[in-house]
Amino acid sequence: MVKDLENITENEFYDVNKDLSAEEKEFEDVWDFYFRNGKNTGIINKQLIKTYRFLKKKKNMHGFIDSAFQAYVGGTMTQEDQEEFAKVAGKEGYKLTIQNSLINIAMSPQYYLAANSFDNELVGYGLAGLVVGGNVTRILRAINNKKSYAGFSFDSLIINTPNYVKQLVNSVRGNINDKQP
Repeated sequence: MVKDLENITENEFYDVNKDLSAEEKEFEDVWDFYFRNGKNTGIINKQLIKTYRFLKKKKNMHGFIDSAFQAYVGGTMTQEDQEEFAKVAGKEGYKLTIQNSLINIAMSPQYYLAANSFDNELVGYGLAGLVVGGNVTRILRAINNKKSYAGFSFDSLIINTPNYVKQLVNSVRGNINDKQP
């Protein structure tokens, strides 16, 4: 089962790739394979990608709602998950990063207003500035490298926390397994 996941996800259905093992063919399609073997994909991102994929298959997701969901939710995910989400959406991952960053910049005054409601104007400016600065950096790197980058906002932190925990657990397990003979 050590198949290159990226090569498999390039094809929508297994019929396109005839050299898959019997175990890999038991999945409905490549996305089921991804959901089962996505090393660091957390439960929230898996469910978001599955839901979006389901809605796209049923043709219930289109127009402005589709574009907004792609930009806001898809661009908020980690780099690996953004790339997979972009494949389902039929877009390039770095474009989701750029769109999501622009949304986060437009929404950054909410951090100022939230902190200002606690009579702490300086913290409000700091939080809004941090979000704007982080997202401008994401935009520049995405344009320059043609790669997606994980979201830089508090909602991104919430959505991606299961991924980060899974990465930490996998790295600790990997280190423990590497030390055993």
